[in-house]
Formats: sequence, C-alpha cells, structure tokens
Amino acid sequence: MSQNSLLQSFPADLRDRLLEDLVQVRLELRHEVAERGAAFKYVYFPLSCLISVVVNFENGSTIEAELVGNNGYSGISVLLGLEASTSDMYVQIA
Repeated sequence: MSQNSLLQSFPADLRDRLLEDLVQVRLELRHEVAERGAAFKYVYFPLSCLISVVVNFENGSTIEAELVGNNGYSGISVLLGLEASTSDMYVQIA
C-alpha cells in the first residue's frame, strides 16, 4: 500500500493501525465506488487507478468535480461525519 502518498504521509503508528484494516483490491474501469445518497460501503485509497467524483445537477447536467489518485482517498464525506455520499464516484482509469 506504499503507493498511496496520503497513507505514507501519516505518522507511522497511525498508518500501521490503518493498514491492519485495509485490504488491497483491484478496481475495474467504470466500477461504481459510491452512489449519491447511498451509505458508504468502503473508502478507497487508490494505488494505481483514478476515481472520478461526479456531481449531478437538478437540470440533468453533470460535471467531474474531482479526480482522486494515489495522493488521496475516496469518501471525504466520511471524514466530515456524513454517512452517505454526496456524489457519484466511478473508476475512470484502471
């Protein structure tokens, strides 16, 4: 899991505690990481893929609001204490 620079930036004791609960998985292209309004199943720390965070507007238009790579993680809403995703997230590059 050393390819994720966010994880590597944590103090060693915190990183070691987190790594005990993390499982490395392979995400395929277009895999739905999160669905707007749905409870989070997992938080992802990408190693080699890119996760697209998509915001849908009431008028039907969408924009890519963020791209998460190996310098971050998906699910910032979890850190903010939210139980459900505020956007859709898909694997854009696998």
